[in-house]
Amino acid sequence: TLTLTLTLTLTLTLTLTLSKARCSLTLGDAGTAVADARAATAMCCRTPSGWLALAEALEANGEAPGAKEARAELAYLAGS
Repeated sequence: TLTLTLTLTLTLTLTLTLSKARCSLTLGDAGTAVADARAATAMCCRTPSGWLALAEALEANGEAPGAKEARAELAYLAGS
């Protein structure tokens, strides 16, 4: 049950962090969105939604090279 508890905690934390990143981006706070999306990808580097959120946040923050790298990771995870 400890493994299940940890898995659920990570899943919930990841979901909340990604939601916070998307909300920050919608509100025009790209810097916070980048920080939250980076935190999400650090929690689970195999979650495509984290890399997509990071790419979008980096683009909104004017960081095109970083966004390109995030999209490359997203394509890798998608098997493209």
